[in-house]
Amino acid sequence: EEREVGASLAWQNRRFAVQFAGTAVEDPLDGDETRADGSRASVRLDNWRLGAGTLDRWWGPGWHSDLLLSNNARPVPGLWLNRRRSTAFETPWLSWMGPWSLQVFAGRMENDRAVPRANLFGARLGFRPLPSLEIGLNRMAQWGGEGRPDDWDSFSNMLLGHDNVGSSGVDRGEDPSNQRAGFDLRWSGAVGEHAFGLYGQFIGEDEAGYLPSKYVTLAGADWQSPQAGGRTLVYAEATETTAGSLSQDLHYNTAFEHGTYRTGWRYKNRPLASIWGVDARVATLGAQHTRPARKVIGFTLSRASFNRDARLPGFAGRRPVLEPVRNRTLWIASIEHSRPLVGGTLRLEADWTQEPLPAGPERERVTMVVSWKRNWHW
Repeated sequence: EEREVGASLAWQNRRFAVQFAGTAVEDPLDGDETRADGSRASVRLDNWRLGAGTLDRWWGPGWHSDLLLSNNARPVPGLWLNRRRSTAFETPWLSWMGPWSLQVFAGRMENDRAVPRANLFGARLGFRPLPSLEIGLNRMAQWGGEGRPDDWDSFSNMLLGHDNVGSSGVDRGEDPSNQRAGFDLRWSGAVGEHAFGLYGQFIGEDEAGYLPSKYVTLAGADWQSPQAGGRTLVYAEATETTAGSLSQDLHYNTAFEHGTYRTGWRYKNRPLASIWGVDARVATLGAQHTRPARKVIGFTLSRASFNRDARLPGFAGRRPVLEPVRNRTLWIASIEHSRPLVGGTLRLEADWTQEPLPAGPERERVTMVVSWKRNWHW
């Protein structure tokens, strides 16, 4: 997009919360010149919140990327149910989990895809059995849609994992869903005023014995410390989006793809998970320094290898961003700065790639973004 302008209005009390958001966009890649992303309405039900709308989600421990669900694509509209407070179970059978959270949502995808109006279902259970250890269990699925079974039987088969041809009477062409599932971990510690963490994410592209298989992987480490009147974060992160990378039994053109849902794990032509797309290997170094009064400066530097087998999957639709038609290995850098200005926040960003990458009608090596946002409260 060349330019966009947006506004939102939010209201809430102890039980209800509503936000109306609208954005007008010039020459968007997905063709949607007006958007309601960020709009939502929800109600509190004891320790739960039930809602509907279009909200970004990030299901994983990574700072720079995610392998299941991120804010790379625009949010899929739908319903959700979230636990509000992560209190531990009182029963001794489950108290070992420690504080826990649960997020469940169901959405409807767009018309312009191989299976129009496919449904999207997801659930994430997070818990902390030790003060230093966080664990996340994740599962998502595309199911139903135009020309596909979307009755209760297909939904229950999806939930039970009966969606591979030959299992539980599923015939070829009748597989009810495209599923992805896995887990993530984060272990944290501290040395004085300094904090550190190690994290990993492992998402299966297939199922074997009712468990995920053919994993894509992400791993990283971070360090946070007080510096120069603020706090500095430094992290290193590695991402591998070739299926089977955990066991090195590589399956190219498999991650984020599916034989029936041929548009794959994408929404509005952008990956729902990692921006890097299928069959990529990426190493990233990042840093961010935050000072009081909303002053932030940060940068990332990535060495990325795209389309490692030099072949493209059978994709139905326009080619997504950052999925080049041949193998490429190149450097990508980004720097950003934000600070208060006229009662709001000014944000500046510059991105550079060693070679132009496909990103719509134009291919550019340098992109610059300027934005300003202000909130009013009453």
